[in-house]
Amino acid sequence: MEERNRTDKINQLFDLNRRHVQHSRGVAQCQHFGTNTIEYILHCTQHIMKVCSNRISLFKLEIEESKALDEFKKVATPTQWRLHLLLEPKLKLWSTKNENFQKATKRVEYNLLPKFIGQTQLSFNFNETQFPKQEAQEIYDDMKQISKDYHTRSMTLVIKTQKRGLELLTNEIKQIIQCFPNNNDDNGFDTQAGLTAFHQYNDLREKRFKLLAEKACHFLEIEKFLTPTIINQANIRLTEDEQEILQLGPRFIYNDPKTATRRRTIELVTLKRKIEARFHEKKVSPGRPVNEFINELYLLLQNLHNIPVISNQYNNKKKKNYHRLLKRLKFKFKSTNTIIRKTDKSKVFHLDTTEDYDKKSIEYMNKTKAYQCLDEREKLRMA
Repeated sequence: MEERNRTDKINQLFDLNRRHVQHSRGVAQCQHFGTNTIEYILHCTQHIMKVCSNRISLFKLEIEESKALDEFKKVATPTQWRLHLLLEPKLKLWSTKNENFQKATKRVEYNLLPKFIGQTQLSFNFNETQFPKQEAQEIYDDMKQISKDYHTRSMTLVIKTQKRGLELLTNEIKQIIQCFPNNNDDNGFDTQAGLTAFHQYNDLREKRFKLLAEKACHFLEIEKFLTPTIINQANIRLTEDEQEILQLGPRFIYNDPKTATRRRTIELVTLKRKIEARFHEKKVSPGRPVNEFINELYLLLQNLHNIPVISNQYNNKKKKNYHRLLKRLKFKFKSTNTIIRKTDKSKVFHLDTTEDYDKKSIEYMNKTKAYQCLDEREKLRMA
């Protein structure tokens, strides 16, 4: 009896220890999951956090700058105040020019060209059948290179012009600041206190201007982060409209009521067949409820597809025919043996030729030794 009680106590201790270990592991896993979740949220919201941080810093600088201006107004001499009024519009203009210069520099760094430069593309039609395939591709490559050189030289000229204008305005502002009187004038005003207060106010104003320039450039970072790109390793020639529709990404769905009506019937028939197959697997007759569900779903989708899209009457841009663009892209991919795929991580389109895909797949199989090519007999046996 005593031996049994001792054994039961030992088993209870083992159970308690096991539950404690399981509880500790569960707590550790929950903490690890919580830490990873917080890191993921912080990573996805870092742009919003930076915008809010810039707003708070800008608000604090504006308060300090306002206080410094009040102090300068109290101790400034009439000459210093007149020079301040002369300098104020020039500094506002300097802030605007500095923002434009910083944004232009970031656009070159991120390859986000402005519309008045990026929309200019060299493109002309010629009869491709008269040229060999390689020679025709060289002509397209030359067109693309000329357009790229134009974009580069144009942005270089824009940045050079903006930088020179900013330098001239900066020198003019420095000359005005150097004209501030630093000795007591004939009227007995103390200019040293006013000069010190002005420098303090001007330093805070320059900090605010720099923060405004960073804020303007930050939206370009968001645009670069959100704008999908195209990995065109097939070097296929794309028009501006084709480039734009591919940049919309794999999730883009264009508005086409006719295509939606045609696909709605086909998709619902397929859905009905799959639902009936699942019922038959359980040896249950689908009956009338399935037909009623499909009919209600058809009416619901029909009403959604018939809702007109609200268009801006002041927008005079020509409506794009996405159906024709997609049809043209399909023909171009087929004629040039180009394969389009969606990348795993960046979720953008990748274009490459069938020969390159076959070559890369063979290299990967030889490298990993994880695949084996089947001959015709083994293919028939597997079939």
